[in-house]
Amino acid sequence: MPKVLTTEQHRESVEVMCETTGLSQRCACRLADLSLSTCRYSAQRPAADAQLSLCITEMALEQPYMVDRFCHGRTCQRPPD
Repeated sequence: MPKVLTTEQHRESVEVMCETTGLSQRCACRLADLSLSTCRYSAQRPAADAQLSLCITEMALEQPYMVDRFCHGRTCQRPPD
């Protein structure tokens, strides 16, 4: 049974192949069975979502049952006290 690697492990193996053997990133990706676009992808979180994420996390810690009710879509408002 073949070993299953995560995407991050594939990226690391591509980096090692490029550094140690001098292969191009494209060739190393092909050998690692990883698409070039997946290898180059880096997740970026928009700054606008950072505040929303923080608000939802705070509310979930305070009152987990309220998150679905008051934090939906792109608005996050605390319930009146």
